[in-house]
Amino acid sequence: MEHQQQQQQQLRNEACLHSCAGKLIHSNHRLMAAYVQLMPALVQRRIADYEAASAVPGVTAEQPTASPPGS
Repeated sequence: MEHQQQQQQQLRNEACLHSCAGKLIHSNHRLMAAYVQLMPALVQRRIADYEAASAVPGVTAEQPTASPPGS
């Protein structure tokens, strides 16, 4: 009887883990979709910033090596 209860508990645990993993995957897909949608606008803004900085005489436009969070 105890063995059967352990098996049932293990099945419930596995179902819970499967559900949580599915939610995480779904959330990650939504996050990536938002990123892909916003990326062209971010690239255009960086290009405009770079062009504006290079148009000012005596100012060298720096290309960032890494983007700060939220930019």
